[in-house]
Amino acid sequence: MQENLVYIENAQLEWVNFAGRRTEYNAEGNRNFHVVIDSEQSAEDLKRIGLNVKFKTDYKHPDGRYVLKVNVNYDTEYPPRIFMITNTNKVLLDDESVKQLDNMRIISADLEINPHHWSKGKNEGVSAYIRTMYVTIEEDRFAYKYRDLAEGGNL
Repeated sequence: MQENLVYIENAQLEWVNFAGRRTEYNAEGNRNFHVVIDSEQSAEDLKRIGLNVKFKTDYKHPDGRYVLKVNVNYDTEYPPRIFMITNTNKVLLDDESVKQLDNMRIISADLEINPHHWSKGKNEGVSAYIRTMYVTIEEDRFAYKYRDLAEGGNL
């Protein structure tokens, strides 16, 4: 266990972009998501180690909440280990299959985040990168009934 890793259990994920698609707020190829930080104290603790925690409001959350952008980088010597968890299966996703999370109803996630210190010229900071994540997704009511067919890979 590394000392500088950040662990968050039962996290809520928002603005997921595991495919790295270009959006109004995201450059093409940048894979990331935001994790909701559950308390002001937790947000302050993360800020203290240099992470860029932000307080955001939107139409769903007019009172606001703290969020942390987490990057997903498969182009590294140690790519992240991201597992999709269902009632019937646990699957390790790779750089291609992880994209399917963008279209899933995510119930919660357990995360291991690696704060990465960077500097470029006079600028420096700390970015959050996912190291390990277990993503629990919502299944439809018939998934368990037809689980044997899904294992064939054609559903």
